[in-house]
Amino acid sequence: TKYQIRYKVKGASKWQTKMVKAGKESYTLTKLKKGKKYVLKLRGYIFGRVDELGNDLYGAYSKTKTSAAIKTGIATTGYPKKKTVKVEFKAVDGAKKYRVAYRKAGSKKWTYKWIGSKKKYTVKKLKKNGLYQFKFSAHKKTKGATLVESVVKYRYLAGMKAPKVKAGSKKMTVSWTPRKGASGYQVVYSTNKNMSKAVKKYVAGANKRSVTIKKLKTYQRYYVKVCPYKYKSGKKYIGVLGKTVSTEVK
Repeated sequence: TKYQIRYKVKGASKWQTKMVKAGKESYTLTKLKKGKKYVLKLRGYIFGRVDELGNDLYGAYSKTKTSAAIKTGIATTGYPKKKTVKVEFKAVDGAKKYRVAYRKAGSKKWTYKWIGSKKKYTVKKLKKNGLYQFKFSAHKKTKGATLVESVVKYRYLAGMKAPKVKAGSKKMTVSWTPRKGASGYQVVYSTNKNMSKAVKKYVAGANKRSVTIKKLKTYQRYYVKVCPYKYKSGKKYIGVLGKTVSTEVK
């Protein structure tokens, strides 16, 4: 009637347990530690049934499997006029050397840059309006084994002018000038000036000029930014967010 998933960080002694209803063919474990490998095993469980000793009735465990290391995050900031992208990330436990990698969309070859113990690097001499991919890896030593590799960031080195925002009753309408070559637009809004806890809304269509965001808080000030995005080979490349504008919802 249920499945019992047991998992732990590789090398740790304590197992964690998750019970999953029967009928599911997969389950996503969350709140895992980045850069760590996990050991997992699985067994069945019959609710309401016990063995001759009165213990709950479980099946035999599956073979133990070890996952790949959980990938860590990476932040990128594009500067179209300078034709550069700044790559930043947090320190990885046990790492002393880092390597940044980048490539053009459609290219199979990565360009690698060892940056020592620094946690940021600016990639220069890129093409304005170009599509690029970025990632980094952490190592104990230069050219040593990889401790962890980040997810890949897909960036569109194109920006936009500041949008216009018109407030209404529990809503606001955000408008912008369409950008040639874009697949659509990303509207980011927050009640915080520093854009923390921001909400992202995607508007498909290169010629779209506005979107109305509803169910907002009355008499609350909202801060808004807009950027273009572009699809290539099934990947969404996010552009550079423009200047922030704000309005108070009625």
